[in-house]
This record gives sequence, C-alpha cells and structure tokens, in this order.
Amino acid sequence: MLTLGHGSDVALRVSMSVFHAMAISLTVFRFIYRRRRRRLWWDDYCSLAAALGDFIFFILLWVGTAGKESYLQTQQARVLRFWLGRSSFIVVIWLTRISLALGISRIFSYPVSFRRFSIAMATGFGVLAIGNITHFVLSCRELESWHYNPRAVCDRSKSLRLYNTLANIFSDLLLFCLPLYALCRAGPSKNQRRLLLTCLIATSLTAFITIGRVVFDFAPNTWEPARGDLRVRITHLEAAISLIVCNILVVVAYCYMTFRRSEDIEISQTESEPPSTLTEISDPRTSQFDLTPPASWTGSWRTSKSSIAAVD
Repeated sequence: MLTLGHGSDVALRVSMSVFHAMAISLTVFRFIYRRRRRRLWWDDYCSLAAALGDFIFFILLWVGTAGKESYLQTQQARVLRFWLGRSSFIVVIWLTRISLALGISRIFSYPVSFRRFSIAMATGFGVLAIGNITHFVLSCRELESWHYNPRAVCDRSKSLRLYNTLANIFSDLLLFCLPLYALCRAGPSKNQRRLLLTCLIATSLTAFITIGRVVFDFAPNTWEPARGDLRVRITHLEAAISLIVCNILVVVAYCYMTFRRSEDIEISQTESEPPSTLTEISDPRTSQFDLTPPASWTGSWRTSKSSIAAVD
C-alpha cells in the first residue's frame, strides 16, 4: 500500500496551480492579441472554451481541501465534484487538440490537401470527444454504488480505460505526425518551419504526459491510495500543459516578431500564394473580419483576390 504524504500533496497542488494559471493567462493573451489584429478563427474560440473548462478544473483542485464540517465535504458534494472534474478534464483535453489541429491548418495556404486533412482531423477529434463523454456518462450512471463510496470516484470500466488510451495515443500520434509530414513533404518556408518545429516539440511533451497517465490508469491496486491521488494530479498537469501547448504557436509568433523585430511569421510574405486563415480580411467600415476558411481550399485564388478588391 502506497500513501501520499500531506506535504507532498500540498506541493503537488501548488505546482499544478502554477501550470493552470500559466495556461489560462496564455489563452487570455492569445484571444486579446488575435482580436486586436482581427485574426480570430475557430481555433481561438476552441482554446477559449478550453480555458473556461480548465478554470473549473483548477477550482476543483482546491475544493477538496475544505474543512471536514464544510458542505463541500459531504457525500453529495463529492459526487458532484467528481462529475464536474471528469467532464471538465475531457472537455479541456479534446478542445485543445481540436484547437491545435485547426492552428496547424492555418500555417499553410498550400497544399490544399494538407489544410483539408488538418480540418478533417479536428472534426475527427470532435467525434472522439463525443464518444469519450458518452461512454463515461453511461458507464458511471450504471454503477450507482460509487455514490456511497467515501472517495466518491467512479472506477472506470476496462472498456472505457481502453477506449481512452487508444483515443489519446491515436490523437497524439496524429498531432505529432502531421507537422512532421509537413516538414518533410510540404516544402515549408523558413517561418513555417519554425512554427512546425515548435508544434513538434509541444506535441511530444503532451504525448509523454499522456503516457504517464496511462501508466497510473493500469497500475495495480496495490498502489492505492497513492495511485488515485497521483492520477488526479497528473490529469491536472495534462490539462494545463495541453492548454499551454495549443497556445504555443501564437506565443512563439508574437515573441519572434517582438524580440527579433522581424516580420510577422504568421503571415505568408509571398504575394503569389493564396492567403492563409491568418491573413486579415476586414471591412474598414464595419470592422468585421472573416471567420470562414479561406478561398484557397474552397475556391480559386482569383475569386479571393476579387472579393478583397470589392471590400476595398
């Protein structure tokens, strides 16, 4: 039997709080920065929604430290806390993956197939997320006995753990292989190469954390009660790091432009290339901007140029 000491538990909670605060702050920075530059797109809204879920998850990290006489320590509150915690974690993880996939699609105007595959991958992540939440809710609703367990934790079935493991490994592998393929086959420019390398490093980090959580998911029961406590802390680390990673492309582009005083590496500098979704298409009279995918993969470049000329 393994136990987690009080001092170690507090240290882990403080460390996780730092990561949560950093992740949420980067998301707020990203949203404000993109809004001011009129480049908001669906990946930005996904990251913002993930930050809201991460904020709820962060609050729940400290709710468990309330006094024994507090309502937060009642059995009903513990059950509610589990539902909120697990649901918010699933939402954060999959929304950050969707945001990152859409963010990768914004790096390139061409090839068209690369952009389409990136957006299709984001859609696939949405389907996997729905399957994950549905499986989780149905499994825990059928087992009402955990409602009366002092820990108020639904022990996931083997099928649910297997689904989560395969879905996580598959999605992280796709997020790693996509920028790797783009580096080798898409002929990226120097600026695009920087963003793709950043994405590779970031996705590798999330993959390692996912593997660490899988180890505790399938660890023997003799590791209890430390296994359950450490698994919860790792989920907090995974959620925070995933949110940081999905914002890293915007942060790197901003830092490079600010500290190197170079061009904005988010925007293609070649006029012959069709505009990516990062290219601003705004109406100076209404200050509106286009949130739809660019004409580079839904129509011709000439159509896109004529529409911009009409706005001007």
